[in-house]
Amino acid sequence: MSRTTNTPARPSATEITIDEARPQEYETIARLSVQAYREFESLWGDRWPLVVERLEAVEARAGGGVIMVARTEGIPVGTATLHPGSDPQRNRWPDNWAVLRKVAVAPDLRGRGIGRLLVEGCIDRAMSLESPTLALRTMEFMRTARSMYERMGFAYLDDFAEPPVLAMAKHLRPG
Repeated sequence: MSRTTNTPARPSATEITIDEARPQEYETIARLSVQAYREFESLWGDRWPLVVERLEAVEARAGGGVIMVARTEGIPVGTATLHPGSDPQRNRWPDNWAVLRKVAVAPDLRGRGIGRLLVEGCIDRAMSLESPTLALRTMEFMRTARSMYERMGFAYLDDFAEPPVLAMAKHLRPG
């Protein structure tokens, strides 16, 4: 599955493709993810080193899921992880739900629809796997991401997280 779109980006970056990441891209994706989340470093406080460790664990996430990547001119500029029902950090998600994690877009390319394309790619993949629901967790302070998820039809779930962690889900098919 590959998704391509033209996006109003800087002049040299006009086409974005969404596809599965290649293992040789994992290190770049790890750096990109840390860079994308760095704006929240002070809000994570003492937990920031753990957040970095988890963001850098791309290969480990790939073992239980699919690492999606947004590329422009062949270079990774965004990423998201889809766990199709086998997320080791599922906590209380129903077994047949797919789980979206670690959505990140290069800070200098935000606001161009790359995050939305990544999430749409994960929705497409979850639907192809016949998952009835795509779930995610986000933080209260991630307002831009939450707004995007809301516009894409994700709804808040009270039973799956406690503030400052928020749970959201999008039903993909009846049942």
